[in-house]
This record gives sequence, C-alpha cells and structure tokens, in this order.
Amino acid sequence: MFLLLDAKDLKLITKAESIKVSGEKFWNLLSNDINIGQLDSTYQYMDIGQEICSQEKNRVLLFKRCCTDNSIQQLRQDFKGLKTAAYTWALNGLSANKTVEYSKISTPYQQGLIYSQSYSPLKCLFDAAGCYPLQNSSLEYLSLTPELIKSWQASGPSGRGISLDIDKLKTAYIHSRDRILSSLQGAMKRKMSFGVRQEHRLSADLFHQLASSEDRIQVSLISSSIWSLDNLEIFHYLETNFLRFGLGLEYTFHCLQVTIGGKTKELSKLFRLFLHLQKASYSNFLLESIGDIWRTDPMPNSKINYPGLGISKQFHLFNFA
Repeated sequence: MFLLLDAKDLKLITKAESIKVSGEKFWNLLSNDINIGQLDSTYQYMDIGQEICSQEKNRVLLFKRCCTDNSIQQLRQDFKGLKTAAYTWALNGLSANKTVEYSKISTPYQQGLIYSQSYSPLKCLFDAAGCYPLQNSSLEYLSLTPELIKSWQASGPSGRGISLDIDKLKTAYIHSRDRILSSLQGAMKRKMSFGVRQEHRLSADLFHQLASSEDRIQVSLISSSIWSLDNLEIFHYLETNFLRFGLGLEYTFHCLQVTIGGKTKELSKLFRLFLHLQKASYSNFLLESIGDIWRTDPMPNSKINYPGLGISKQFHLFNFA
C-alpha cells in the first residue's frame, strides 16, 4: 500500500522543540486514520524541517556565505555525484542559501538522506499562494522598442499578428514593484523577526534513528555559521537594493521609447539586466541561469558566437556577490 501526504498544515500541528516529540505527534496523528503497519517501509520518506530563531527581539538571521561554500566543498569531497547549488541571497557576498541532492550511490542516500536545503524564510514576505513578484516571463517584452512591437503585432501567421499588450505588462510590473515595497514597509512597521530554516527529505527508518538518539545530535556549532543582524538594517538594505535597480530599469525603459537607431540592442540588454537584478535583489536567484547576462565572451568551439554582458566578471571584480 502506498500513501502520499501533501499537507503543509501538518508542520504546524506536529511542531515541537525536539525531533522525538515532533515524530510522536506525527505518528499518533496518522495512527488515527491508517494502519501504519500496512505501509511498505522501503518507500516511506518524510520531509522534516528545523527553524532556528534568535532569542533577541528585532533580529534577522542569515546563513554565512563562507560556511555555506565550505560545507558544499566538503560534501563534494566526501560524496561523489552530488547535485549542489549555492543561491546568492539578495545580491550580497555575505550570505547564501544552498540545496543538496544526494546521488543514489552515495552513502547518505543509502542511509536514507535524499535531499537537503538551507534557506532564509524572509521570502515569505513576498509570497502570495506560491507566487512571487516579477516572475512573469512576459515582462521581458518591455525591453522591446515601440517600432519593433508594432512590427510584431502587424506580422504573424495569416497576418493575424502577435497579441502583445504593453500597457498590461507595465501595469503588471508596477503591481509587482509596489507589492514588494509595501511588504517591506509592513515588515518595518511590525518590526518582524526572521530565523533560518533547514529542511531534509529522509526515510522513515532514518527518522526513527534520529528520534531515538537525538541527545547525540550536536547543535552547538550552528550559531557560528549564522549572521544575527538588526531587522530594520536588513529591510532597508532590501528596499534600497530593489529601488536602485528599479531606477535603472525605468530609466532604460524611457530611453527605449525615444531612441531610434543602433543603440536599441544594447538598451534592450540593459533593461533585461536590470529586470533580473531586481528579481535577485530581494530573494534567492541564480543569475548563472541567464546566460547572455552572466557570461562574458563566448566559449571556444561554442555554437553561441555573441558576447554577453559579463555580470559574473563585474561581481567578482567589485566583490558584489
């Protein structure tokens, strides 16, 4: 018998100060409705989470970038075939979040550890049912000149043209921008505090082993890998970070409306650059995934024969992220 439970409210019901008590709550909850003995233990996996909060008021905790990079490097040395990624947080070089996916041949996987991630829950400030601001890929059409848009609208199969409403896209951008700023203003007024989270997907057998030996789990070193910062300092940083790239984006958009000639290609690239930097300025983002923005000159023997904006070199040069 197989059973899939996908219920986020379970993490609130089973929340406890120790993994043992949390497990007891979880299994007691299930035992009221199902016969756990009928489940195949080979395929029992659980997602567990740990949140670390400061005992001081008005604090924001963030994982240190140096510790995140060192832990990923150590994991790669110890276990082969890992899929790891460090996500720069809000375009700064001091903090990063990470994900680790263990290969099936690795020791952790065979012992029951499938996947791990460490991150800041600050992103929940901007979450609306799993939808985050500026995620509409159509916003990139705002990087086109009015002449090109008119040409696209007039062309297409059977002369029908391409449906593209720039006014709606501008409204969508403004809505996302204002949503981020109002969320930050609300966090400042309420003096919100945030901790850090770790989540792991593991087998039920490994969970039982952890619960039965939780007194041997060492957590004393965790605090040395975490920044503890004033919350208003972080909120003002995020606001300033977002606004400066917004200024560049809106100025570039204005230039695209009035520029005629050979500069439009460069302006379009700059608009996309500012748009993606805005996405990355308030949360986690992999700029490496935006190839023509991240890379510099094309790689030898590559099918790509045009240079990118080289933001990776600029970040390294100025120690920005």
